[in-house]
Amino acid sequence: MAVHEEFSRVSVPVLLLIILGAVVFTVLTVSVIWPEWLDSNLLPVPEAVASVSLFAVLWFAMWLAARRNGVRFSEGLRFDLSRREAADLVLMGVPMVASAVLAVYVFYLPLSYIWPAFVSEWLLEDWTPIIWYRTETVYVVCSIVNVIAAVILAPVVEEFFFRGLLFSRFLKRFGLIAAMIVPSLLFGVLHADVLGAFFFGVILSFLFLRTGSLVGPIIIHMSNNALAVLTEFADSWYYGRNSEMTLAEFQAYWWLAPIAAVICIPWIIWFWRRWLVPRAGAEVAAQPTE
Repeated sequence: MAVHEEFSRVSVPVLLLIILGAVVFTVLTVSVIWPEWLDSNLLPVPEAVASVSLFAVLWFAMWLAARRNGVRFSEGLRFDLSRREAADLVLMGVPMVASAVLAVYVFYLPLSYIWPAFVSEWLLEDWTPIIWYRTETVYVVCSIVNVIAAVILAPVVEEFFFRGLLFSRFLKRFGLIAAMIVPSLLFGVLHADVLGAFFFGVILSFLFLRTGSLVGPIIIHMSNNALAVLTEFADSWYYGRNSEMTLAEFQAYWWLAPIAAVICIPWIIWFWRRWLVPRAGAEVAAQPTE
C-alpha cells in the first residue's frame, strides 16, 4: 500500500480539530499559569513551555487519531538515502532560508510603505528570541529548549501533520491541486512569513509525493530551521544582544532580496529537476476518490 493511502485515513474535520485543539489548549494552559504571557513575548519560561506543549499535544492527538484509524507512522519513515542524497537534502536548507528572505521582502516590503503599522506589529515587533543572548541559567535552559523545539520537534511534528496526514487526506478526497494548496496555505498562515511558508510547504509536499516518505521533508525542515536559528544567534552575537529589526532597518535592507533570489532560484530549479520530476514507475493519486 502506498504511504499516501496509509496516511489518508484520518478525516479532514478530525485533523482540523486536532490542530485547533492543540493551539487552544496550549494558549489557555500557558496563559492561566502565566497571565502576563499574553501581554509580553519576552518571557523566556512561558515561551519555551508553550513551544514544547504545542508540539507535544499535537503529536499525542495525531498519534491517537492515527492509531484509531490504523495509520502506522513508521510507514512514513521508510526511505533509503545515499550519502549524496542525504547531503542534497541537508544543503537544501540554504536555498529554503534564502527563499524565505525573498518571500518576506516580496510580500512585506510594499506593505511596509502602504500599511507600516501592520508590518511592524505582525512581522517585526511580535518576535520572540529562540536563543536568548543572556547568561542567567533560566535563559540558557530556555534557549536549549527552544532550539530543540525549533530544530527537532517542529520539523517532525509539522511534517507528519501537514505533509503526512493532511496532504494525504486532501490528495485522496479532493485531488492533487487541493492537496498542494490547502495544507500549504494552512501551514503558511500559522507562520509570520505566510508566503515563504506556503512556498516551503508546496516544495515539501511535492517531495513527499515523489519519494513516498517523510524523511526528505523532515531533513530539509530541520536544516532550514537550524540555519534560521544560527542566523538569529549570529545576529545577536554581532550586536551583543537580542535585537528587533525596526521598520526603517527592514526597508533599508531591501538589497537582501536580490541576493536571496540569486541563491535560491537556481538551487531550487536544480533540486526540482533532480528530485521532484515524476520518477519512472511512480504512482500518484492525482484524482479524488470517495
